[in-house]
Amino acid sequence: MFGSELPGFEDFFLEREPSRDKSPDPEVVRGKVPGRAPDSDDGLTHAPEPVWPWSYRDQFEAAVPFGPKTERAKDLIHAYDARILEEMESVGGVASYVERYPELEDAFTDEKPCLCCMDERRAAGTFRVPGSGILLKDEEKAAFRAELKAVGIKQVYTHTGCGAVQAFAAAHPELSTGKTDDEIARAYGTTLAAELGIEYGGHAKISGDHPGRAAYYDATGRLDTGNAAWQEWMPAGFSITRRILTAEQAMDALVLAVKIAFSEQYEAEGALSDDQVKKSGLAFTKENPFALIYVAKPGESGVDSTFSADVLRAELERCRAAIEAAVPESAGKIRIDGFTAPARPFHQAAESQAA
Repeated sequence: MFGSELPGFEDFFLEREPSRDKSPDPEVVRGKVPGRAPDSDDGLTHAPEPVWPWSYRDQFEAAVPFGPKTERAKDLIHAYDARILEEMESVGGVASYVERYPELEDAFTDEKPCLCCMDERRAAGTFRVPGSGILLKDEEKAAFRAELKAVGIKQVYTHTGCGAVQAFAAAHPELSTGKTDDEIARAYGTTLAAELGIEYGGHAKISGDHPGRAAYYDATGRLDTGNAAWQEWMPAGFSITRRILTAEQAMDALVLAVKIAFSEQYEAEGALSDDQVKKSGLAFTKENPFALIYVAKPGESGVDSTFSADVLRAELERCRAAIEAAVPESAGKIRIDGFTAPARPFHQAAESQAA
Protein backbone atom coordinates (compact mmCIF):
# COMPACT_ATOMS: atom_id res chain seq x y z
CA MET A 1 0.00 0.00 0.00
CA PHE A 2 2.09 2.94 1.23
CA GLY A 3 4.64 1.20 3.44
CA SER A 4 7.44 2.59 1.31
CA GLU A 5 6.23 6.09 2.16
CA LEU A 6 5.99 5.45 5.90
CA PRO A 7 8.28 2.62 7.08
CA GLY A 8 6.74 0.77 9.99
CA PHE A 9 3.34 2.39 9.50
CA GLU A 10 1.44 -0.76 8.59
CA ASP A 11 3.04 -2.75 11.42
CA PHE A 12 1.92 -0.14 13.95
CA PHE A 13 -1.56 0.67 12.73
CA LEU A 14 -2.65 -2.53 11.05
CA GLU A 15 -0.91 -5.51 12.59
CA ARG A 16 -0.73 -4.18 16.17
CA GLU A 17 -4.46 -3.44 16.38
CA PRO A 18 -6.47 -6.68 16.27
CA SER A 19 -10.05 -6.98 15.20
CA ARG A 20 -12.53 -6.74 18.03
CA ASP A 21 -13.77 -10.15 16.92
CA LYS A 22 -10.41 -11.77 17.64
CA SER A 23 -8.62 -12.62 20.84
CA PRO A 24 -6.86 -9.46 22.03
CA ASP A 25 -3.11 -9.15 21.71
CA PRO A 26 -1.71 -8.25 25.17
CA GLU A 27 0.95 -6.10 23.51
CA VAL A 28 -1.53 -3.76 21.83
CA VAL A 29 -1.81 -0.19 22.96
CA ARG A 30 -4.26 2.09 21.20
CA GLY A 31 -3.66 5.80 21.36
CA LYS A 32 -0.81 8.24 21.14
CA VAL A 33 0.34 8.07 24.77
CA PRO A 34 -0.01 5.34 27.43
CA GLY A 35 -2.82 5.49 29.91
CA ARG A 36 -5.79 3.36 28.81
CA ALA A 37 -7.14 1.26 31.65
CA PRO A 38 -6.07 -2.41 31.25
CA ASP A 39 -9.47 -3.61 32.45
CA SER A 40 -11.47 -1.54 29.96
CA ASP A 41 -14.46 -3.25 28.37
CA ASP A 42 -13.79 -2.26 24.77
CA GLY A 43 -12.72 -5.75 23.73
CA LEU A 44 -8.99 -5.09 23.77
CA THR A 45 -6.28 -5.77 26.31
CA HIS A 46 -3.98 -2.81 26.79
CA ALA A 47 -0.33 -3.09 27.78
CA PRO A 48 0.86 -0.59 30.41
CA GLU A 49 3.56 0.79 28.10
CA PRO A 50 3.49 1.25 24.30
CA VAL A 51 6.08 -0.02 21.89
CA TRP A 52 6.55 2.87 19.50
CA PRO A 53 7.66 2.42 15.88
CA TRP A 54 9.43 5.77 16.21
CA SER A 55 10.85 7.76 19.09
CA TYR A 56 8.25 10.02 20.66
CA ARG A 57 11.01 11.88 22.51
CA ASP A 58 12.89 12.57 19.27
CA GLN A 59 9.84 13.73 17.31
CA PHE A 60 8.26 16.11 19.80
CA GLU A 61 9.46 18.76 22.23
CA ALA A 62 8.26 18.89 25.81
CA ALA A 63 5.12 20.96 26.37
CA VAL A 64 4.21 20.83 22.68
CA PRO A 65 1.39 18.23 22.65
CA PHE A 66 1.18 17.65 18.90
CA GLY A 67 3.74 19.65 16.97
CA PRO A 68 5.48 17.14 14.69
CA LYS A 69 8.96 18.24 13.64
CA THR A 70 9.39 15.77 10.78
CA GLU A 71 7.25 14.65 7.85
CA ARG A 72 7.27 11.13 9.26
CA ALA A 73 5.88 12.22 12.61
CA LYS A 74 3.24 14.38 10.92
CA ASP A 75 2.18 11.55 8.65
CA LEU A 76 1.81 9.11 11.54
CA ILE A 77 -0.24 11.51 13.64
CA HIS A 78 -2.46 12.46 10.69
CA ALA A 79 -3.14 8.83 9.91
CA TYR A 80 -3.81 7.81 13.50
CA ASP A 81 -6.12 10.75 14.11
CA ALA A 82 -7.96 9.88 10.90
CA ARG A 83 -8.53 6.42 12.36
CA ILE A 84 -9.90 7.94 15.58
CA LEU A 85 -12.37 9.97 13.51
CA GLU A 86 -13.36 6.84 11.61
CA GLU A 87 -13.99 5.06 14.92
CA MET A 88 -16.13 7.98 16.11
CA GLU A 89 -18.30 7.62 13.03
CA SER A 90 -18.47 3.82 13.32
CA VAL A 91 -19.84 3.93 16.88
CA GLY A 92 -22.51 6.50 16.05
CA GLY A 93 -20.75 9.82 16.55
CA VAL A 94 -18.60 11.75 18.99
CA ALA A 95 -21.12 11.57 21.86
CA SER A 96 -21.13 7.76 21.75
CA TYR A 97 -17.37 7.67 21.34
CA VAL A 98 -16.56 9.80 24.42
CA GLU A 99 -18.83 7.63 26.56
CA ARG A 100 -16.44 4.73 25.89
CA TYR A 101 -13.56 6.65 27.48
CA PRO A 102 -14.69 8.05 30.86
CA GLU A 103 -11.18 9.34 31.56
CA LEU A 104 -11.91 12.10 29.04
CA GLU A 105 -13.97 13.77 31.75
CA ASP A 106 -10.72 14.77 33.41
CA ALA A 107 -9.97 17.02 30.43
CA PHE A 108 -12.56 19.44 31.80
CA THR A 109 -11.20 21.58 34.60
CA ASP A 110 -11.66 24.90 36.37
CA GLU A 111 -7.99 25.00 37.33
CA LYS A 112 -6.54 26.61 34.15
CA PRO A 113 -8.55 29.82 33.61
CA CYS A 114 -5.92 31.34 31.32
CA LEU A 115 -6.24 32.90 27.87
CA CYS A 116 -4.14 31.53 25.04
CA CYS A 117 -4.26 30.91 21.29
CA MET A 118 -6.47 28.31 19.60
CA ASP A 119 -3.29 26.68 18.21
CA GLU A 120 -3.41 22.90 18.76
CA ARG A 121 0.29 22.89 19.66
CA ARG A 122 -0.30 25.13 22.69
CA ALA A 123 -2.65 24.42 25.59
CA ALA A 124 -1.70 26.89 28.32
CA GLY A 125 -5.29 27.54 29.34
CA THR A 126 -8.91 26.61 28.82
CA PHE A 127 -9.96 29.88 27.17
CA ARG A 128 -8.82 29.81 23.56
CA VAL A 129 -9.14 32.31 20.71
CA PRO A 130 -6.90 33.06 17.71
CA GLY A 131 -3.83 34.97 18.82
CA SER A 132 -5.38 35.43 22.28
CA GLY A 133 -7.76 37.92 20.67
CA ILE A 134 -5.36 40.04 18.63
CA LEU A 135 -7.61 39.94 15.52
CA LEU A 136 -10.66 41.46 17.23
CA LYS A 137 -11.75 44.84 15.93
CA ASP A 138 -11.17 47.94 18.07
CA GLU A 139 -14.90 48.29 18.72
CA GLU A 140 -15.05 44.69 19.96
CA LYS A 141 -12.18 44.86 22.43
CA ALA A 142 -14.03 46.44 25.36
CA ALA A 143 -16.73 43.76 25.31
CA PHE A 144 -14.04 41.06 24.98
CA ARG A 145 -12.17 42.38 28.02
CA ALA A 146 -15.44 42.43 29.97
CA GLU A 147 -16.04 38.77 29.08
CA LEU A 148 -12.52 37.85 30.18
CA LYS A 149 -13.03 39.59 33.51
CA ALA A 150 -16.40 37.91 33.97
CA VAL A 151 -14.94 34.40 33.57
CA GLY A 152 -11.99 35.21 35.84
CA ILE A 153 -9.01 34.97 33.49
CA LYS A 154 -5.79 34.69 35.52
CA GLN A 155 -3.07 34.96 32.87
CA VAL A 156 -2.58 35.80 29.20
CA TYR A 157 -0.21 33.81 26.95
CA THR A 158 1.12 34.33 23.42
CA HIS A 159 3.39 32.15 21.30
CA THR A 160 5.87 32.12 18.45
CA GLY A 161 4.85 31.45 14.85
CA CYS A 162 1.27 32.58 15.48
CA GLY A 163 -0.86 32.68 12.33
CA ALA A 164 -3.26 35.18 13.89
CA VAL A 165 -0.40 37.56 14.65
CA GLN A 166 0.82 37.23 11.06
CA ALA A 167 -2.69 38.03 9.82
CA PHE A 168 -2.83 41.06 12.14
CA ALA A 169 0.53 42.33 10.86
CA ALA A 170 -0.60 41.96 7.25
CA ALA A 171 -3.86 43.82 7.94
CA HIS A 172 -2.21 46.61 9.96
CA PRO A 173 1.09 47.55 8.33
CA GLU A 174 0.96 50.95 10.04
CA LEU A 175 1.24 49.19 13.41
CA SER A 176 3.64 46.42 12.46
CA THR A 177 6.25 47.93 10.15
CA GLY A 178 9.71 47.41 11.59
CA LYS A 179 8.50 44.90 14.17
CA THR A 180 8.82 41.13 14.23
CA ASP A 181 5.79 38.91 14.77
CA ASP A 182 7.14 37.96 18.18
CA GLU A 183 7.46 41.60 19.19
CA ILE A 184 3.90 42.27 18.07
CA ALA A 185 2.60 39.25 20.00
CA ARG A 186 4.46 40.16 23.20
CA ALA A 187 3.30 43.77 23.04
CA TYR A 188 -0.30 42.68 22.58
CA GLY A 189 -0.13 40.11 25.38
CA THR A 190 1.46 42.44 27.91
CA THR A 191 -0.95 45.25 27.07
CA LEU A 192 -4.03 43.04 27.37
CA ALA A 193 -2.82 41.60 30.67
CA ALA A 194 -2.20 45.09 32.03
CA GLU A 195 -5.68 46.21 30.95
CA LEU A 196 -7.16 43.20 32.77
CA GLY A 197 -4.97 43.75 35.82
CA ILE A 198 -3.51 40.25 35.62
CA GLU A 199 -0.18 38.60 34.84
CA TYR A 200 1.24 38.13 31.37
CA GLY A 201 2.12 34.44 31.38
CA GLY A 202 4.76 34.69 28.68
CA HIS A 203 5.57 34.06 25.04
CA ALA A 204 5.86 30.33 24.42
CA LYS A 205 8.10 28.76 21.82
CA ILE A 206 6.15 26.55 19.42
CA SER A 207 7.79 24.09 17.06
CA GLY A 208 6.63 21.71 14.38
CA ASP A 209 3.76 21.78 11.92
CA HIS A 210 0.02 22.06 12.54
CA PRO A 211 -1.24 18.45 12.63
CA GLY A 212 -4.86 19.22 13.51
CA ARG A 213 -7.64 17.22 11.86
CA ALA A 214 -10.33 18.93 13.93
CA ALA A 215 -11.47 22.19 15.48
CA TYR A 216 -13.17 22.08 18.87
CA TYR A 217 -15.98 24.59 19.30
CA ASP A 218 -16.04 24.74 23.07
CA ALA A 219 -18.82 26.47 24.99
CA THR A 220 -17.59 25.46 28.45
CA GLY A 221 -14.34 27.37 28.94
CA ARG A 222 -13.17 24.29 30.84
CA LEU A 223 -11.68 22.15 28.07
CA ASP A 224 -7.97 21.41 28.57
CA THR A 225 -6.73 19.88 25.33
CA GLY A 226 -3.33 19.42 26.96
CA ASN A 227 -4.81 16.79 29.28
CA ALA A 228 -3.15 13.38 28.81
CA ALA A 229 -6.42 11.50 28.24
CA TRP A 230 -7.60 14.05 25.71
CA GLN A 231 -4.32 13.86 23.82
CA GLU A 232 -4.56 10.07 23.74
CA TRP A 233 -8.18 9.52 22.74
CA MET A 234 -9.15 12.60 20.75
CA PRO A 235 -7.72 13.88 17.45
CA ALA A 236 -5.36 16.83 17.60
CA GLY A 237 -7.26 20.01 16.88
CA PHE A 238 -7.63 23.75 17.26
CA SER A 239 -9.72 24.89 20.23
CA ILE A 240 -12.05 27.88 20.08
CA THR A 241 -13.92 29.03 23.18
CA ARG A 242 -17.37 30.11 22.02
CA ARG A 243 -18.25 31.18 25.55
CA ILE A 244 -16.16 34.37 25.36
CA LEU A 245 -16.83 35.21 21.71
CA THR A 246 -19.83 36.37 19.73
CA ALA A 247 -21.18 33.99 17.09
CA GLU A 248 -19.60 36.15 14.36
CA GLN A 249 -16.21 36.22 16.10
CA ALA A 250 -16.33 32.46 16.62
CA MET A 251 -17.15 31.97 12.93
CA ASP A 252 -14.13 34.06 11.93
CA ALA A 253 -11.98 31.90 14.22
CA LEU A 254 -13.28 28.70 12.66
CA VAL A 255 -12.61 29.97 9.16
CA LEU A 256 -9.02 30.78 10.14
CA ALA A 257 -8.55 27.33 11.73
CA VAL A 258 -9.74 25.57 8.57
CA LYS A 259 -7.53 27.78 6.40
CA ILE A 260 -4.50 26.80 8.47
CA ALA A 261 -5.42 23.12 8.53
CA PHE A 262 -5.91 22.86 4.77
CA SER A 263 -2.72 24.81 4.10
CA GLU A 264 -0.82 22.20 6.13
CA GLN A 265 -1.99 19.21 4.08
CA TYR A 266 0.60 16.67 3.12
CA GLU A 267 2.94 18.37 0.64
CA ALA A 268 3.78 15.15 -1.21
CA GLU A 269 0.11 14.28 -1.73
CA GLY A 270 0.48 14.60 -5.48
CA ALA A 271 3.09 11.83 -5.51
CA LEU A 272 0.60 9.31 -4.10
CA SER A 273 -2.29 7.65 -5.83
CA ASP A 274 -5.82 8.76 -4.86
CA ASP A 275 -6.33 5.44 -3.10
CA GLN A 276 -3.13 5.85 -1.09
CA VAL A 277 -4.05 9.38 -0.07
CA LYS A 278 -7.49 8.28 1.14
CA LYS A 279 -6.12 5.35 3.12
CA SER A 280 -3.10 7.09 4.59
CA GLY A 281 -4.98 9.93 6.28
CA LEU A 282 -2.51 12.43 4.86
CA ALA A 283 -5.13 14.65 3.25
CA PHE A 284 -8.70 15.75 3.82
CA THR A 285 -11.22 14.07 1.56
CA LYS A 286 -14.97 13.43 1.57
CA GLU A 287 -14.26 10.04 3.14
CA ASN A 288 -11.60 11.45 5.48
CA PRO A 289 -12.84 14.97 6.35
CA PHE A 290 -11.81 17.75 8.70
CA ALA A 291 -14.02 17.67 11.81
CA LEU A 292 -15.82 20.56 13.47
CA ILE A 293 -16.62 19.23 16.95
CA TYR A 294 -18.84 21.24 19.27
CA VAL A 295 -18.57 20.82 23.03
CA ALA A 296 -21.90 21.87 24.53
CA LYS A 297 -22.14 23.38 27.98
CA PRO A 298 -24.04 21.42 30.66
CA GLY A 299 -26.42 23.22 33.01
CA GLU A 300 -27.91 22.56 36.40
CA SER A 301 -30.71 20.54 34.80
CA GLY A 302 -28.33 18.73 32.48
CA VAL A 303 -28.14 21.21 29.60
CA ASP A 304 -27.49 24.93 29.14
CA SER A 305 -30.00 26.21 26.58
CA THR A 306 -27.71 29.11 25.67
CA PHE A 307 -24.99 26.77 24.45
CA SER A 308 -26.83 23.50 23.97
CA ALA A 309 -25.80 20.87 21.44
CA ASP A 310 -28.62 21.97 19.11
CA VAL A 311 -27.56 25.62 19.28
CA LEU A 312 -23.89 24.88 18.64
CA ARG A 313 -24.60 22.44 15.82
CA ALA A 314 -26.81 25.05 14.13
CA GLU A 315 -24.03 27.64 14.44
CA LEU A 316 -21.53 25.25 12.87
CA GLU A 317 -23.93 24.43 10.04
CA ARG A 318 -24.30 28.15 9.30
CA CYS A 319 -20.53 28.54 9.45
CA ARG A 320 -19.98 25.78 6.89
CA ALA A 321 -20.94 28.10 4.01
CA ALA A 322 -18.51 30.78 5.20
CA ILE A 323 -15.75 28.20 5.49
CA GLU A 324 -16.34 26.80 2.01
CA ALA A 325 -16.40 30.32 0.56
CA ALA A 326 -13.08 31.19 2.21
CA VAL A 327 -11.51 27.75 1.67
CA PRO A 328 -13.04 26.34 -1.56
CA GLU A 329 -10.99 23.14 -1.33
CA SER A 330 -12.84 22.31 1.90
CA ALA A 331 -16.20 21.87 0.11
CA GLY A 332 -17.61 18.45 0.94
CA LYS A 333 -14.70 17.73 3.29
CA ILE A 334 -16.14 19.05 6.56
CA ARG A 335 -17.91 16.86 9.14
CA ILE A 336 -19.91 18.38 12.00
CA ASP A 337 -20.47 16.47 15.24
CA GLY A 338 -20.13 16.96 18.98
CA PHE A 339 -21.20 16.17 22.52
CA THR A 340 -22.24 17.75 25.81
CA ALA A 341 -19.44 18.11 28.34
CA PRO A 342 -19.70 16.57 31.80
CA ALA A 343 -20.94 18.93 34.52
CA ARG A 344 -17.57 18.60 36.26
CA PRO A 345 -14.45 16.45 36.05
CA PHE A 346 -14.95 12.80 36.99
CA HIS A 347 -12.53 12.87 39.93
CA GLN A 348 -14.23 15.97 41.38
CA ALA A 349 -17.63 14.30 41.13
CA ALA A 350 -16.24 11.18 42.85
CA GLU A 351 -14.69 13.26 45.63
CA SER A 352 -17.97 15.11 46.12
CA GLN A 353 -19.91 11.83 46.41
CA ALA A 354 -17.37 10.44 48.87
CA ALA A 355 -17.71 13.52 51.03
